[in-house]
Amino acid sequence: MKRRSFLGLVKPTLEYTTLADLSSIPLKKVPASKTATFMVPGTIEGTDLLALKVGDEVKAGQALAPIAGSDDYAISTIAGKVTALEPFTDAHSNAFIAVTVEAADNQEWADSLGSDPDLAAVAANLQNGPGALCLKPVLDPETNINTILVLGMDRDLMTTAVQYAVKSRGAYLAKGIETLKKITGVSEIVLVVPSGLTGNVQGCKCTIKEVGASYPSANPKLVMHNILGKTVPAGKTLEDMGVLCLSAEAVAALGESCETGKPCVNKIVTLVAKDGEALNVQVPVGTPIQDVLDVKRIALNDGDRLILGGPMTGVATYSTSLPVLPDTDAIMVQDGAKLPEIEDASCINCGECIKVCPAKVPVNMMVRFLENQLYVDAAEKYDLLSCVDCGFCSFVCPARIPIYQYIGLAKFELSRMAPEAE
Repeated sequence: MKRRSFLGLVKPTLEYTTLADLSSIPLKKVPASKTATFMVPGTIEGTDLLALKVGDEVKAGQALAPIAGSDDYAISTIAGKVTALEPFTDAHSNAFIAVTVEAADNQEWADSLGSDPDLAAVAANLQNGPGALCLKPVLDPETNINTILVLGMDRDLMTTAVQYAVKSRGAYLAKGIETLKKITGVSEIVLVVPSGLTGNVQGCKCTIKEVGASYPSANPKLVMHNILGKTVPAGKTLEDMGVLCLSAEAVAALGESCETGKPCVNKIVTLVAKDGEALNVQVPVGTPIQDVLDVKRIALNDGDRLILGGPMTGVATYSTSLPVLPDTDAIMVQDGAKLPEIEDASCINCGECIKVCPAKVPVNMMVRFLENQLYVDAAEKYDLLSCVDCGFCSFVCPARIPIYQYIGLAKFELSRMAPEAE
């Protein structure tokens, strides 16, 4: 971090960790676990139409769709027997069906998709793989996608998983981009990478743009504004603007799947230990977090913080038995003895949050409304929905107010109010 000037007029800046070469952050391969858990959006409560039941045999690479007729599924990374179907609710109150599979001795793969799958085959078999490929906006007739933005930069600090995928899997990335063009019909594909990786993507037949190293320049909405020249209005999404944003790792996984004929199942995750030392691991999706922690023999003590994601936007979790998900780019452990305390303090009106906010939100005023659960007023008067969720305001707050968490809660509550209003 660059310090402020003596006069305090220059805002602090944070720099992304950039992957200059593969040897700077090594890769450790984690073998498949004896059990794996896969999260499928939906709920099994009160549902009689189960297409997947306890005791069913599944193959590696098979699409697991618990609810008959639903388009939601997960890709099994191991062959074996379904041992549990359980409801699960994440930190954002999204409902999932947790499908647990116990590995078989014989790891049999599902039938090959071939090297030239069409959009229907990809949509039915290759979504939700490593990097969380999602083509639903392309399939939606009411959404006009005219640009695909492939983000080859990690979104949070201290993480290099996406960059590692770009640098080590350039040929698969090029194949994935070629496949996307063919199956979606979208001709404008923009690949955004840090300057140090442009030489690794010259084989990609698309527009290549560089993103800066200052956080949060890799935030998709800021990439839209600063690189594509399109501003996403408050409350709108990139899809509303005709742009589908995909992780470069997801596109590389698509390319590998088309090249090999079977789904890619291995996710690259940056593991950050208590001392800040980082290591990239290659791990099958669905593997328990504990297996990843064991790579560096990380032991959790009372008060330690286990985070899925990076230090700015990651979410603290409560169990090491939870699985690695398709979009788990980082797992971070913070030493409880060194953590600053979050305080229930009032804003001191120092203005530091306003200086660093990339969206120019008047955070000092907005947080007063959020603390008092006046979410509609915060949105209408103080630009809550213009926030790009970078977490910078919480980082610089000398009063240690959990502003980022207040904002996340407010947006969640507003999303619940929207259906009621209709």
